[in-house]
Amino acid sequence: MSLKKTIWNMWSVVLIIFASNLVVAQTSVSSDYVPLLNKHQGEWVAANYSQQQLNQPGMVCVRFNNYWCIKSPMGKPTYWDGQESQDSRGHAQFSHPKYAARAFVKLMRTYYFTHNLRSANDIMNRYAPATDTIGSVAGGRPNPTTEYAKQISRALGKGPDEDLKLFANETTVNKDEMVALLITFAKWEITANNQVTKELALDGIALAGY
Repeated sequence: MSLKKTIWNMWSVVLIIFASNLVVAQTSVSSDYVPLLNKHQGEWVAANYSQQQLNQPGMVCVRFNNYWCIKSPMGKPTYWDGQESQDSRGHAQFSHPKYAARAFVKLMRTYYFTHNLRSANDIMNRYAPATDTIGSVAGGRPNPTTEYAKQISRALGKGPDEDLKLFANETTVNKDEMVALLITFAKWEITANNQVTKELALDGIALAGY
């Protein structure tokens, strides 16, 4: 065997060993899925709103790809990942709803570990307090915070004052509980005629690093 071929074979082995030790971070599952369903004649179908429909009152969060009506952290330059803009009331506009899902998971982590908000009542009293209005519209109806909390805790099989068990620890999310929260929470924000899909919820969880 020639010296040149021997060196080439040695380099091939090194490259194979190096490649086998590479770890590719999973930042998102496939985006080839339907993120939002809409109830049509009693059946859940892929949402396909026209621009005219998206411009109707109450559709701002759907139009903004923000199915949880999340607000900007502090405005530029501290936008959420994937955030493009915000409205006058602070609602974030995202390039894709998966980034809104990611932001929601990140926010729940902050609630859970920084502020020790772990029950539905705790979370909703901060996220949608009765002192604010639906859609943060001046002069609008107050948020039905207590009812929000009851519905969310019921969806997760808990009482309003029980720990929702969203996280096992700071680095581990309980996916079943978080998916249920993402789906139920969105129904309150963009009405029960719309439902986010499990695929979108899992994508947001993956993007959040879980």
